[in-house]
Amino acid sequence: MMQILQNIINNLVDNLIKFKIVFKKEIFYLAHHFAQIQEFDKAERCYLKAQCPGECVEMYNHAAKWEHAFRMFEYFISNSYFFFFKNRSCKTIYE
Repeated sequence: MMQILQNIINNLVDNLIKFKIVFKKEIFYLAHHFAQIQEFDKAERCYLKAQCPGECVEMYNHAAKWEHAFRMFEYFISNSYFFFFKNRSCKTIYE
């Protein structure tokens, strides 16, 4: 029963993100939730949709997933987010 409910919630979240019904702030909080329950793929997608790749790098570092952290860091640098978020964090933007 819990697995069915979890699948329904995950599908609903995916659809909300896909259709951009949820705003960036809410997507950021959703990403944080997914990171806490170790749904890292979903958290990554949400962090990127919320334009917070730095938090995604931190999530993978905290989880000791170094290859994923490095991949996200490369994404972070290649998309020029580094300069925008150098002195700012999504945590401070969205809180």
